Amino acid sequence: MKEKLRYLVYFGIIISIELFCSLTLNSMGIRKENILMVFIVGVLLISTFTKGYFYGLLASIVSVLCFNFLYIDPNYDFHISDPNDFMLILFFLMTSVIACSLTDRFQKQCQSRNDFGMLFVFFII
Repeated sequence: MKEKLRYLVYFGIIISIELFCSLTLNSMGIRKENILMVFIVGVLLISTFTKGYFYGLLASIVSVLCFNFLYIDPNYDFHISDPNDFMLILFFLMTSVIACSLTDRFQKQCQSRNDFGMLFVFFII
């Protein structure tokens, strides 16, 4: 139970930071394709600091919804009018799911071999 609470705190903090960074970049005139990279980094961080698929997949879905709501025209709506934006979101979701599964697999391999040194380096990076 304590571990789940810790993971939820990590989740909330990382999502908040990625939203703040994305809004800051948007106010500086950075395009939405580049802002999407902030959300990918957030998903990678969440999947790194948690165990299993659940939090990484949840981060992927929440990031897609936030990105769609904030940056896809029409803004502040979940409607996607441009097919290019739909493809952008689809590829983001695929990339983040693949990254979450690779991160989970790497964590399991390190734990099964008791390779705590490699796991420590992975969490630092």
